[in-house]
Amino acid sequence: MSISGNKSIVVRWAFAEDLNSELSLIKAAILRYSFSNVDALQIIQLSLSLSDAQGNLLDFDSPFSYIWEFNFRDFDINQDCYASDTVELLKRQGIDFEKNKEKGIDSKDFAKKLWDYGLVFNCYDLKSITWITFHQIYAKDSYSNYNIFSLKHTFKFLGLLGGLDKIAQTLNVAHITGSSYQAGLNSLLTLQYFMKLKSENIFESKWNKMN
Repeated sequence: MSISGNKSIVVRWAFAEDLNSELSLIKAAILRYSFSNVDALQIIQLSLSLSDAQGNLLDFDSPFSYIWEFNFRDFDINQDCYASDTVELLKRQGIDFEKNKEKGIDSKDFAKKLWDYGLVFNCYDLKSITWITFHQIYAKDSYSNYNIFSLKHTFKFLGLLGGLDKIAQTLNVAHITGSSYQAGLNSLLTLQYFMKLKSENIFESKWNKMN
């Protein structure tokens, strides 16, 4: 149950001018790809990875697999409070704060269009769709009509400790090439964790031991 097979991963970077076209693609794809992972870094970025139940990423019948990275304008590096070492790290990992401020998505506009495109609630009555998030607080209220897995709580339940990199080593999950600190690849890594646990029936075996 691997992620995307041998296809190269393409991160679809979305700014304000791309929002409608990218959400249209996601709206069409969600009818086919039933596993979605969302990950956010404050309100600087939000990422979405779509896969089917076997872990195959969205590919639009092309040689590539795609995930999304939405870039927001809300954070102002010249006015907002922040930890300087964290911001410097994100800069080194490729986040352009000035471009985000100029061309990024307004979070209020993003929330409204998620609603308008029917992505907030299960408008299609699809029982098989599962949202996977590392911190469930990102999805708890908005996606309440879907199945939701919070991997942070799942890891605690399974006794898996440490950050994303350490857990990747424990689960023997290979990193996809790229920055481990941007939302796009963190989202994909979280989806990989879930598929790994699912493929080895870890959820069921842990539950059976407790009951």
